[in-house]
Amino acid sequence: MRWEDDRFTKWEQKWLDSIVADICLLRTHKAIFYEVHALLPHPPQSGPRRNEFEEFVHDAYVALMVSDIRRQGRSDPSTSSLARLLDEISAAPTVLSRARFVALHTDKERGAAAWKALITTHFAGRGSEHVDPYLVKQDLEALKDEVRKVEAYAERYFGQRAQRSSHLQERAAHQELDESGAWLFALVQKYHVLFRATALTPSLLSSDWKAMFRGSE
Repeated sequence: MRWEDDRFTKWEQKWLDSIVADICLLRTHKAIFYEVHALLPHPPQSGPRRNEFEEFVHDAYVALMVSDIRRQGRSDPSTSSLARLLDEISAAPTVLSRARFVALHTDKERGAAAWKALITTHFAGRGSEHVDPYLVKQDLEALKDEVRKVEAYAERYFGQRAQRSSHLQERAAHQELDESGAWLFALVQKYHVLFRATALTPSLLSSDWKAMFRGSE
């Protein structure tokens, strides 16, 4: 149907790349945070000494990660987000059909087998000719739960600023944020496969990105 083709084109050509790029940035931010943290000197702490730059690095990482994850959980009509995409998919599930997915493959038998594997693994529900809207709604609710989780983490983190200043070594890792970022990547990964029949290949950091820390030679 024409309206289904138009809807798919909007999702796949106008929204998907933007959403994927934003979510892949979470992996970039994580890599940079831990590499920068490793570059910082970590002398033994005696008493509540502050290291303002190290505090800034931690604060910036938490704020940036939470902001990026929160944006993907909003259904703001003025921007594309994963939540908005899932909301529209759940309202029009026939757009992401078996026929459309199989057509992405030169080998139709392989495409049919890939659809069966994808549906069985990630979208197993009522019927098999298109995605199950109930399961897409479940993903949307899980996304909103993940946003609430990272918001609560940020509240705790910034609410403990006074105590945190003397315990940065103990808080060198932000496991909850890292896990939320990984969960979000896995979620967009399965929808990327659904749209394009191919897995995401996130870009790696440039090998010389730390050159600015070495100064002029």
